[in-house]
Amino acid sequence: MKYSLVIHPSVDFIDYVKDLKKQLEEKIGWYASVNSLAHISVCEFESDEINVEKIKEKLAHLAGFEKAQYIYLSDFNNYRQHTFYIQPSLYSKAYLKDIFRRVIHQLKLYIPELNEKGADPHVTIARKLDEDKMIIAKKLFTHIDKSFFCDGFSLRKFNADKGQYEIIQTFPFENKNREEGQLSLF
Repeated sequence: MKYSLVIHPSVDFIDYVKDLKKQLEEKIGWYASVNSLAHISVCEFESDEINVEKIKEKLAHLAGFEKAQYIYLSDFNNYRQHTFYIQPSLYSKAYLKDIFRRVIHQLKLYIPELNEKGADPHVTIARKLDEDKMIIAKKLFTHIDKSFFCDGFSLRKFNADKGQYEIIQTFPFENKNREEGQLSLF
């Protein structure tokens, strides 16, 4: 089975991105990822049901120590392979990369061949755009100043019938303190 670990933004931000995607679709027609809900990919992997249960336990443990905070989205950008996306501010990107690094390091114990998608955190608007459609996207969307509260992970499983990933479990950040090597005198 195929799985994807993501950070889902707030409902308001998801709706905002849906609106952007709809505006772009009205200008250029259907495109790859037009129906995908806004998210920031951490990683993708394949696993059986038994191993996924262990992964869920590890994710619940890891999420317990993560600190929730706002993610600020500050610019539109694109990759050469014709993906148009929203990028986080430098500070938010550093926060996300730190989380992704910790998670991926721990999950590699269960998934040695882990596919790291979160190397450059972003929210995809459109994929597989040709040059003309990319020009339209860049002209249509020039400024963004949005944020959402990042307070957990979502584990998604690929539904082949729908051709989309569906959330199977969320892991809220609990802001617990790590007591790394501290000794108590009392």
